[in-house]
Amino acid sequence: MNEKLYFFDVNVQVGPLTVPQPWHRDLTAKGTLDLMDRFGIDEALVVHTLSREGHPSRGNVRILDETCCNRRLHPSWTILPPGGPEFVPPDRCIELMGDNEVSAARVVAKYAGGGVPLEIPWMGKWYEALAEKRIPLLLDMNHTSPFYNEFPWMTIDRICEAFPKLRLVLLGAGYRIQRDLYAMLAKHENLYMDIGFYCLQAGIEDLVFRFGANRFLFGSYLPHYSPGGPKFALTYADLPFEDRQKIAGGNLKRLLSEAWS
Repeated sequence: MNEKLYFFDVNVQVGPLTVPQPWHRDLTAKGTLDLMDRFGIDEALVVHTLSREGHPSRGNVRILDETCCNRRLHPSWTILPPGGPEFVPPDRCIELMGDNEVSAARVVAKYAGGGVPLEIPWMGKWYEALAEKRIPLLLDMNHTSPFYNEFPWMTIDRICEAFPKLRLVLLGAGYRIQRDLYAMLAKHENLYMDIGFYCLQAGIEDLVFRFGANRFLFGSYLPHYSPGGPKFALTYADLPFEDRQKIAGGNLKRLLSEAWS
């Protein structure tokens, strides 16, 4: 346990929060970096709060401004179904992502007052385009608790089966969904998840025992939640250092490096 893990967080937000938090007064990239330093997080894949909570197109531009010339913060873009006037078509968005070195996409499937449909008739063009470029897609259900965080499992099953080259990452998977989660992980090698809300005794160890360490990522949901819990659980998990390091940051670094290849 003397080895120091290198943490690369898959789920960090930059920007003003709809519900302000007293410990997060600096809403800029600098404030995010200060929090990361406080909690010992080395790098992060970040999304702008405006992308998640209001206007993806504008938020995607702002996250580029916030992460410009900063090697610790890596931008992700939030996407919308094609067809509407408020967002560019998938093919054009993919071009823009490449031009701006954005190697991950996010879809916010559920939030207060609405969400984005995930079914293939609405999002199939996105799944095809992202799979072709090997760009991971983060499935954000806007979960706010490890206790009540359901996923649309039948839809996830259809997506993973129809697009086996798409890397689909579940954000905020909690411990009350094990039966569904285990079935999907066993069936689909292209399904990944973060461990930020997976807070149960020896839960990470059991995931690695059953499925190996290559599909699990460290995520904190900073600044909404403290990274202390998942960091402690992973740091002291009864696993070889190599497996813990994969989850702490190695797997995410690999996914991002394989995008566009």
